[in-house]
Amino acid sequence: MKLDPRLKVLTAALIFGSSGAFIKHLEMPVALITLFRLSVPVLIIGCYFAIKKQKPVSGPTGALIAASVLNALRMGLYFTGYTYTTIGRGVILLYTWPAFAALYAAFFLKERLTPLRGVGILAAMAGLAVMFSGAGHSLSDMDALGMAAMVLSAAVYAVTVIIFKKESIRRTPWEMVFFQNLIGAAIFLPIAALGSAPSLKGAGTAFVYAALIGVVGFGIFFSSLKELSASRASLLAYMEVPGGLAFGALLFGESLSMDIIIGGFFILFAALTAGRSEKRSTEEIEKSEN
Repeated sequence: MKLDPRLKVLTAALIFGSSGAFIKHLEMPVALITLFRLSVPVLIIGCYFAIKKQKPVSGPTGALIAASVLNALRMGLYFTGYTYTTIGRGVILLYTWPAFAALYAAFFLKERLTPLRGVGILAAMAGLAVMFSGAGHSLSDMDALGMAAMVLSAAVYAVTVIIFKKESIRRTPWEMVFFQNLIGAAIFLPIAALGSAPSLKGAGTAFVYAALIGVVGFGIFFSSLKELSASRASLLAYMEVPGGLAFGALLFGESLSMDIIIGGFFILFAALTAGRSEKRSTEEIEKSEN
């Protein structure tokens, strides 16, 4: 039975939304979680390439290597964020990345900063201010550290999105996933080796988490893009946020404070605005080329 592509994206978003819950449950050092998350997809996809007798990546460019190194940094910040702050705050702050991408495009790629993009960037800044206010400065130092790490992760992710988007023109999605994880695994292997070894149960759970997110989730999402426009897929992917909030509430008793509700509204509005602006820019380019 052929699944509706929209259902595929929603399923992938729900899988991605479970990430914070897995991280909270694992209670592993950041370097070790990051190593599992990066190395397991490399092993699984590498075996697939070996069976197909296909080269994983042909001629990696300097830009691809740089983006892969940045992705490793981003993953470390991402896991630090979820380790120290709540799942709800973490998953919302993650979606500041479209505003960062719009800002980078305007300053470094010299793209026109449209009013719509400008409104989105201002909305993201307002959302950050509200969430870091912590509803009357009730945030702990660890919460603030985790939130700052997640925002930095989103800022770095926005850079990698721009680079990987250019590289994806001549490479398959699985080649991109394999190489970006390979570099990160090589970086975090010696760091994680300095710590203690995980328990058999912890290693098994970490393996399932890495395979679920890094292979199954991305596999479902990428397969849906063949039947669904990128803009619609991106819109449906925002269901990761309510999914993450639900996991946090059901499994860890997290509640929605006013700073999360108000700040989250501004940040998601900014993300949707940035996506709408990019869609319009793409349509204008396509019209000019026809």
